[in-house]
Amino acid sequence: MPDSSDAVTVIIPTRAEADRAGLLMRAIDSVHGQRGVTTIPLIVVNGDVCDAPLVAALHRDARIRIVTTPAADLPGALRLGRSHVDTAFFTALDDDDVLMPTALRVRRDALADRSDHVAVVTNGWRRDAQGDTLHMPSFDAVRRDPLRTLLDRNWLLPGAWLARTEALEDELFASMPRYLECTYLAVCLATTHRTCFLDEPTVAWSVDTPGSLSKSRAYLLGLEAGLQRIL
Repeated sequence: MPDSSDAVTVIIPTRAEADRAGLLMRAIDSVHGQRGVTTIPLIVVNGDVCDAPLVAALHRDARIRIVTTPAADLPGALRLGRSHVDTAFFTALDDDDVLMPTALRVRRDALADRSDHVAVVTNGWRRDAQGDTLHMPSFDAVRRDPLRTLLDRNWLLPGAWLARTEALEDELFASMPRYLECTYLAVCLATTHRTCFLDEPTVAWSVDTPGSLSKSRAYLLGLEAGLQRIL
């Protein structure tokens, strides 16, 4: 087991589909490529409609940990991953996104300097065919009033946070709605968990990935229930 004072677990939920294998491996490589911190990619195969050769290849990779859940449910996958975290810090990353090389060191150091904080949230890049755009022009308003700023725009990109494992409890993920999970987590971090905000981009969020859940009919139909849960 890695030194829990140093290592960071990165939960990566994935459907493990063949057409996203390259994206998944890119995400895993971005975790392994972190500078100044020991990392553990924890892959959660989310659902039983997956590519068997890809899953077999993941099992053979000694660099990662892998768990599976038969139900395709992102909050459930995150909760399952959280239950397997045995390091002091953890985060999550979508399987089509990438971490900047110093992302986890920057976040871990921010929490090391703030022993009374539960989590840290950073800025990030929105990545599309035209290139990268900074997600939030400034984090000043977010620092002053994160909940009010959330009404204008969700400042929490997927993969842009880090939390102390002992302080971000399992129950938070149990209550997470099926959709709008980042908005839900942002509300929790803004209201019930002391969080610091860094105006430094540490993740690239892919906007245009084909087949993403946010482009599905189920996602659109599930928004109302997600908002009701958040409220």
